[in-house]
Amino acid sequence: MSELERKVERYRENLLRMLELKKGLIDAEISLVSLKLSLNLSAYEWKKLVNGQLEEREGEVWELIKNTPVHIKNRDKVYKHFQKTLLEKDIKISEIAEALDIDINKIIRIVKRLNINRDIETEKKIENFLGVKVFE
Repeated sequence: MSELERKVERYRENLLRMLELKKGLIDAEISLVSLKLSLNLSAYEWKKLVNGQLEEREGEVWELIKNTPVHIKNRDKVYKHFQKTLLEKDIKISEIAEALDIDINKIIRIVKRLNINRDIETEKKIENFLGVKVFE
């Protein structure tokens, strides 16, 4: 295996590890920015952590996620699933809004269930675009 292949493999492992970490942060409702303050990281350390190059501090992040109360992890399941799907597919809400010609605020209201009446047609458009079942 060449040096380039090893670097690519290492980069891929970092991306997959960070994807799982970010999913955990979504469940715990912890932002990446707040990690910098919580773990008392410098800007350089925080950037390395976000890129998956600071493995020795990832355990502390998982500990923060683990110590998050259960009621926080269990609320807004549909919205969190939607965020994780966007993360996995590397899509932004603005891209969905542009592709489907739907207002971003309307998408957020639908996903967070803030509408009094469900807009099933828009929900189906979003699910078809993502290719994943998001709504129950």
